[in-house]
Amino acid sequence: MCAVSRADKTILVIDDEPMIREAIRLALSRSGYQVLIAADGRTGVELFRQHGPHVDAVLLDLSMPEQDGAAVLGTLRGIQEDVRVILSSGQAEAETLEHFSGQDLAGFLHKPFRPMELIDALDELLDSGPTD
Repeated sequence: MCAVSRADKTILVIDDEPMIREAIRLALSRSGYQVLIAADGRTGVELFRQHGPHVDAVLLDLSMPEQDGAAVLGTLRGIQEDVRVILSSGQAEAETLEHFSGQDLAGFLHKPFRPMELIDALDELLDSGPTD
């Protein structure tokens, strides 16, 4: 079980696939997390601008139309340098992480992932405390 209260933690989910967003929202909500949902990068950045101080982690899809995950990550880091981002993608993990080398990602989830994989990754990340 998570050592910190999930009810005190807010997760921003940025993913362009409606079924994935809803499944993630449901899994996180049932686990006690507060959830903000964005269907695209632009909306995700706007939600982060509004709620950034209260966002404990971001689950960010790499492949989205208009503004991809790499662009969104750069914008989020421009707003809050130490934002904790878990990247999700159907692309190979090693290749993806190599592309994001040095960007201090909080984690990576290969799509499709099970809801418990996400919950476990978030619990581990948030139990570790804030970044320095």
